[in-house]
Amino acid sequence: MVGPPSGRLPDQLQRATESLRAAGLDFALLATPPNVTYVSGFEAPLPVGYVTEVTGWRPCLALLRSADGGGWLIAPDVLLDAAREQTWFERVLSFDSLGHFAPVDPERSFSKALESALREAGATTGAATVGIEPTLPAEAQ
Repeated sequence: MVGPPSGRLPDQLQRATESLRAAGLDFALLATPPNVTYVSGFEAPLPVGYVTEVTGWRPCLALLRSADGGGWLIAPDVLLDAAREQTWFERVLSFDSLGHFAPVDPERSFSKALESALREAGATTGAATVGIEPTLPAEAQ
């Protein structure tokens, strides 16, 4: 994990949380590579190539809490090491992409990772307002 300089939020993360609070949002769930990269520091890949094909076209996700800039990054297992090295988020979750020797269910694994992030963030209790990018796969909406 890269971590923010001197324990403060990176500038773009600070701007993002301020914008979310100004819009009355408690959380943002982001899926486009530019937005995931902007808030997480992880260079989310464009949806082309083998990683996209083996993940069933499921994107990397970033869940951002506006109150404190806390973040959860969700990435396919084949990108997990890179995600952990590049992000300043403390929590990185992964979903299955390609089982070489055992069957995997990327859709179910993706949904479970998202559910875990939402639960850990506190977005599933009370009346949290979550801004969701319209490009999310159906199981994430």
